Amino acid sequence: MLAFRESSTGVRHFFHSDPPSRAFRAFFPNTETGVKSSRSPARIIFTLALVYGLFQIVFPTGFGFGSGWETVAIARELARTGVYGNPFHAGASGATAVIAPLFPLYLAGLIKLLGDTPAFALAASLAAVLALALHAALLPRLSLMLFGDSRAGILAGLLSVPAFRLMPQWDAAFTACGILLFLLKASPATWRSIALSGGAAGLLLLANPATILITGPWVIYLCQQRRLSLFRSAAFGAAVFLTALPWMIRNESMLGTFSVKDNLGMTIYASNNNCASSSLQASIASACYDAAHPNLSVHELRVLNEIGEVPYDHARTSDAVLWIRTHPGVFARLTTERILNFWFPRSAIPRYPDLVIQVVTCLSVPGLLLLVCRGIPVSWYMIAVAVIHPLLYYVVVSDVRYRYSLLWLSLLCAGYFLNAVLKWLLPVTDTRMTGDSPPALEQSDTELPHFAFIVSNPSRTRAV
Repeated sequence: MLAFRESSTGVRHFFHSDPPSRAFRAFFPNTETGVKSSRSPARIIFTLALVYGLFQIVFPTGFGFGSGWETVAIARELARTGVYGNPFHAGASGATAVIAPLFPLYLAGLIKLLGDTPAFALAASLAAVLALALHAALLPRLSLMLFGDSRAGILAGLLSVPAFRLMPQWDAAFTACGILLFLLKASPATWRSIALSGGAAGLLLLANPATILITGPWVIYLCQQRRLSLFRSAAFGAAVFLTALPWMIRNESMLGTFSVKDNLGMTIYASNNNCASSSLQASIASACYDAAHPNLSVHELRVLNEIGEVPYDHARTSDAVLWIRTHPGVFARLTTERILNFWFPRSAIPRYPDLVIQVVTCLSVPGLLLLVCRGIPVSWYMIAVAVIHPLLYYVVVSDVRYRYSLLWLSLLCAGYFLNAVLKWLLPVTDTRMTGDSPPALEQSDTELPHFAFIVSNPSRTRAV
């Protein structure tokens, strides 16, 4: 029978970390001492995620490289003609900026190398599986850096394995993995590290512009923790801007918009109208989304070709704003449903990854509260990102892939809560061990955090 503490002291010990017991350390090895001791759990997590990803390739559900995927259409056009354009299934539209460039460029490179063949689809799928496996395996290292203890990350990594659905036709797996690498390696300590960090964040911006709402606050947080001038954050922003500048100059010269992408208006319009549903799947099933978006609507594509992509996007922004103003109640209902769908996604096939995310979300709430109660500084960064990053996704149709770039945060908070519960339930038998402690961010900025198995062995949802 488990030995429980006297209730008042038990609650106090729960909210202020305890030394783990020998039984607990037998279940989870001591990973508070550094990277070396976390190699084995990371390798196990990587292997589990790899096997699960291969299972999804052998038994695919809901993904492919056929027609209707804007990223794949652009990649094929780029490989065939060298033109970054014609993303829509309904017909030709010329040069485009509806999708950020990095992922279509990557797919185009694979097509150039392997041809538009099943080998291309297999290679793209395997690469996505490796990215998801690396994402899961990096969580213990990130937990060690953020919380001073990798046990929460081990639990988070195990939860991560069944949480992701394979979507190799989208950037989701690579963006999620890239965010973790950025969090581990970004540093504002020197001008060189600022330039490198800004370049990395700029590449993430060119893969998914919403990532700037994660990378930017992280650099600000690092500056505050290390008592560095916030001018370094401005320098970081300049490096991000310079990285994305060539692409924005291309868009200005060819399309007339000095931006990374230009599909916000058409997406909001297709998401907020008289027949709209809160989720992308439901809107596609009712044919509402397809009727309002130029990807499959011949009428919308004709209007786009007549006035141009950027003017079309601006016109649809005005139409969406007008509809929202005249239908505030319906818009409020759709927004509420989309908020719930973002944090508690629901898809038709397969359902179990969404169920895992729902459980993770529920566990992450007490985990984040526990981080705040224990005074872990990074908890306030997590709260800020959880508030600001999803805001745009609340006004467009929901899709589970939008959650993936922020899932690491929920996984770590859920793992932190489960770790605290396990340590609270199991008896304390060794008082020489120290409990959780906030990590020291003053580590050498020339020595980038690394993973043993990486460094030591260098060896149908539609677009919105």
